Amino acid sequence: MGTWALPQTPAQASELVALLAKPLPASQAAHKLSLLLGDDDLFDSIIEEQRVFGDDTDVRDLVKSALARFLQARDLAVTPWHEQAYQQLIALD
Repeated sequence: MGTWALPQTPAQASELVALLAKPLPASQAAHKLSLLLGDDDLFDSIIEEQRVFGDDTDVRDLVKSALARFLQARDLAVTPWHEQAYQQLIALD
């Protein structure tokens, strides 16, 4: 279990917001997310969703749920979250 990437800068947050603005197929999610929100638990959930519902299933809700967990625990992060990045990401619905 591990996390290797979080969207803690304004540029990363903007990139993730743009990525989540349209459907994110399970088959493409790992490639597109790996440098923005890299987390074993998230990727395991995406793989399971893909197995059950197919390659084209939209996994944005899984990503948003994982992101919400990290945002709620942002004070525990090794690297501090940039406030602008945090504000961009909490605005996601």
